[in-house]
Parts: sequence; C-alpha cells; structure tokens
Amino acid sequence: MVEQECQRWASKGINITYQIRENRTGYKAGALKEGLKRSYVKHCEYVAIFDADFRPEPDFLRRSIPFLVNNPDIALVQARLHGKLAKGMGPQEEPTNHGGVDPICPKPPFLHHCSWDPSLRI
Repeated sequence: MVEQECQRWASKGINITYQIRENRTGYKAGALKEGLKRSYVKHCEYVAIFDADFRPEPDFLRRSIPFLVNNPDIALVQARLHGKLAKGMGPQEEPTNHGGVDPICPKPPFLHHCSWDPSLRI
C-alpha cells in the first residue's frame, strides 16, 4: 500500500522514494542510519521520521517545517501526534507511552554533528 502511494506521488513529479531494508538491526534508529546512507539524501534539506503505523494529517509537514525555517537556531522539532494510526487501531487522542512525538529535523548541521545510536533512549 505504501509503495503504491509513493509511486502515485512520483508519477505527479514529487521526489519520493520507497525503500525497505533487509536488516532490521537498530529498529527506528537503525532505519534512519541506513536511510541516511542513500545517495539521494544529499539533495534533502529535511528529514521527517514517522512510525510505520502512523498516518499523519495531510498538512502535517506544511505546518511543521515553517517552524524550522523561521527559527534557524532550532535543529529538531517534535510534535504531538494527533491523527489516526494504521487501520484498525483507532484515533490517537493522547500521546502514546513513548511521548507521542516524532521528529522533523533539518539535515545540516544537525545530522552532520550527531550519530544515531539505537541504545539511546529518552
């Protein structure tokens, strides 16, 4: 389903890529680390990270990115997720037990000065 949606947007000229990884080491941090090795990342200005079961509202990035643009000293934005989780999970009215937040961050300089380690927990 996600792959088809990515193909639909790509056919409209949107720069979007669907990829999976064979090795699931490191969970979300491992996926981010692996994804940042891809050649197309050098053309990306921002990185948005979502759990696989979260369906953000259509304007989520339009509402979140301006905060980073208008505050150049900020390197990371985390927002409460009020939306719907994957089909069958119901609406998410309150943050989940991990804080209900997912980050959006500009690639430079934040990702150049940090390393992602799956052992880091908040």
